[in-house]
Amino acid sequence: MNLEQLKLALPKSKKGQVSQELVDLINEAETRGDFEGFLEDNVISYQSILQDGRYKIHDYVKAIEYGSYYLNGDEQAESFVKTFPEKVKRRVLEGKSSYASGAPAM
Repeated sequence: MNLEQLKLALPKSKKGQVSQELVDLINEAETRGDFEGFLEDNVISYQSILQDGRYKIHDYVKAIEYGSYYLNGDEQAESFVKTFPEKVKRRVLEGKSSYASGAPAM
């Protein structure tokens, strides 16, 4: 996915928030998860969620990544760990469990 494709796919109200960093986030998640276009399709398919302006576009992409892992057969906890490795690392360094028990279900 490239910058122009993403700008064309998202609602007009979000086009100003689209950056190369966001495109890189999507492409890295696509590669990391070996989704073969599935994640990109989901980013475009569920874009109506962004219409009301309640969600940050970065959070939207991470939610799509989590859902893509889950739809591909990973358990909730495994999907959470793959989607949010930085959160998991921080929790482990703080001496806590790798994820809050309810976080994957949210």
